[in-house]
Amino acid sequence: MARTIRLASVCLLFALGLIIPGITSAGGVGCAGAPPSQLQVGEQAQRPPGPDSNVRAEPSTRADFLGQIPAGGIVDVLDGPTCADGYSWWKIDYQGLVGWTPEGIGSDYWLKPLNAPLAATPTAPLPTPLLMPTPTPIIPALEIDDGYGLTLGSHEPAIIFESESSHFVNTTELFVMNPDGSNVRPLIPSMWGEQPSWSPDGMKVAFISVMGITVLDTDTGKTHAVNNSLGYSRYAWSPDSQKIVFSTQLNRGDDQNYIGDDELFIVNTDGSNLQNLTNAPTSSELYPSWSPDGSQLIFVSNRGDPVYSVFHLFTLNVDSNKVQPLVADVSDVFRPIWSPNAENIALVKGSEISILNWKTGAVWDSGIQSNSDPVWSSDGHQLAFVGRHEGSTTPQLYVVDSDGSHLRTLSDNTVFDISPSWSPDGQELLVQTLDMRIYAVSVDGESAWQFLGTSTGFPATATWRPSVSTHRG
Repeated sequence: MARTIRLASVCLLFALGLIIPGITSAGGVGCAGAPPSQLQVGEQAQRPPGPDSNVRAEPSTRADFLGQIPAGGIVDVLDGPTCADGYSWWKIDYQGLVGWTPEGIGSDYWLKPLNAPLAATPTAPLPTPLLMPTPTPIIPALEIDDGYGLTLGSHEPAIIFESESSHFVNTTELFVMNPDGSNVRPLIPSMWGEQPSWSPDGMKVAFISVMGITVLDTDTGKTHAVNNSLGYSRYAWSPDSQKIVFSTQLNRGDDQNYIGDDELFIVNTDGSNLQNLTNAPTSSELYPSWSPDGSQLIFVSNRGDPVYSVFHLFTLNVDSNKVQPLVADVSDVFRPIWSPNAENIALVKGSEISILNWKTGAVWDSGIQSNSDPVWSSDGHQLAFVGRHEGSTTPQLYVVDSDGSHLRTLSDNTVFDISPSWSPDGQELLVQTLDMRIYAVSVDGESAWQFLGTSTGFPATATWRPSVSTHRG
């Protein structure tokens, strides 16, 4: 069975155009695996709602990572297209960030001409509060009783990280190591994986694979897919580790009449009871985050906006599916994260990290720009994030108290603009530098950075196993 899965994975990678050697000029012809090009040199393009787009020094997934284009970002198209790694690459200028970025993959566009609609215009604002229709199932999870990965003891501390795959070109695999960087081994041998996330109880790992959202049970080592849709802005574990919520794009239009429809779905971790929570075909719902008690979700949506391009905060009651706006005068927001003590919501407002007291509506703005998720400490008293001061081109690691006080930087090195990870005891953070090195950083700033290992080839997620002591003796 494992061999069958590996072969199927390789076939899918070929089908998606991920295993295409060499770089060639498109010469007006579409690139294999990429959508038909819509961009023109000398014109402007915009990133539709969804995850940020990576910008690289050359048209290749192996080229140096330079930065990202956030949702809504407008770029000048300088050159292209060039075919490489299954993508149509365009040279762009985003606010002084000049480099190459892919136009999209399959039927999914990551850049669209500025005059093209990012979404359909609503006929009228939706009423609020809004009682959504009964959820309807979509494509069921793949019926694959897949492969086997590593087993870990229930109290065994561990760190998971991504690194370049030795089996598949331009893809990553997941690895696990001890908190001191020793005993590095594959988490799931010969399986492509990225964006790993521990369940809150520390007993399962979710990640993105060729099968979609996939879950590994660290007690048995067994993996299974819970949904086979691709194109997530974020997925998130429920506080009880029994469900996963995610947003994914449903393609309700064609290349000429694009309708942006990102919906929120919920599924049990065994792949059962997959449901559409929002059923809002004329708007996009993105970046879901659970309330600490698991009763509500917070997300961003452009529903009801007159110009249909500004995202606001909404909450959804998981039991009733009732959707309500949250703090209506806070807009242009992305990446909300509820604090574990339920007092605050961290988010990206405009392009900078902010903290919202959702009960009073008070907002603290950091003045620091970021393209990645802010991360709360387990007690909700501190927030860590990677970002840049205005005018700076080098991202740094920051920590701030939940009330906006005691903002400080923990890094002299230039770090990747990806989310850090807290140790379970709240004393350290994992961060990756531009030279692909993974470090443990003391939050109090009194200890030297500890080098743990190298993640080759890609800016990669590294994340600590929760609820397990990380004392290094």
